[in-house]
Amino acid sequence: MSEPYFRRFEAASLVGGRKGVASAEPVRIARMRSHSHEPLANELSRILTVHRPDLVQIEYVELALLARRRNGRTPWILTLHDVLLSEAFRQSAEDIFEREWIGKLDHSIACCEEDASLLHDMPVSVVLNGAGLKHASDSYTPSAGLSDLLFPGPSRYQPNWDGIQQFLREVYPALRTRIPGIRVPILGGVDAPSRASGCDAFRQSGVSVHDHVDDAEPWLQACALTINPICNNRGSCLKVVQSLAIGRVGVSTREGARDFLTADFGAWSW
Repeated sequence: MSEPYFRRFEAASLVGGRKGVASAEPVRIARMRSHSHEPLANELSRILTVHRPDLVQIEYVELALLARRRNGRTPWILTLHDVLLSEAFRQSAEDIFEREWIGKLDHSIACCEEDASLLHDMPVSVVLNGAGLKHASDSYTPSAGLSDLLFPGPSRYQPNWDGIQQFLREVYPALRTRIPGIRVPILGGVDAPSRASGCDAFRQSGVSVHDHVDDAEPWLQACALTINPICNNRGSCLKVVQSLAIGRVGVSTREGARDFLTADFGAWSW
């Protein structure tokens, strides 16, 4: 296999075919239809026939429509990395659509109690997010003398994209005045540098935007602290627990520290 993380699997099937197309449907419904596309559904059906698994685990609600390929008594589980259902009593068309398809699976997994509570009477378990760092236990280095404020936030997630721009516009200029030499490296993921090139906030001195990196640990070890200036998010942020696991203070909005506020991690929030 071309990537090390595939080696643990008996088999891996790489499927392309998802296309972004204009749709008159609400955004969340359109995303579910485009992500659960026919080439992927067809390959899943083939795998079920050939391998006859004991369990099918689907990642992300956008793939819940794959449940239309259920056949037999094999249990299906859906991992909900963030639950977007409304907290209000009145449900939107998107909420109703998502609930219908979530309900077609046997069980769901949420990453925090706040998300699980939005599923109400649907069967759900909570598996908290954690940090799978390779060397955190034996390679701690103090942050004294370091000046980078690391933001490990993929730009494809809108709260990350909006939050880092607001930070760069409203907070970073004042920090540069008070603390000369600080920098903000941003691990923005695939195509992030090209997307950021059109925004003035990212052109400031000391700001750098990076494409996908396979290993964030060297970046975490090289920073003074991490930032997580996001709002309007669900789930819980891996970047917060990763930062603390490697020994870096994580400065976050309260929403960005969602599900970690009651944990005894010593994280800061503003």
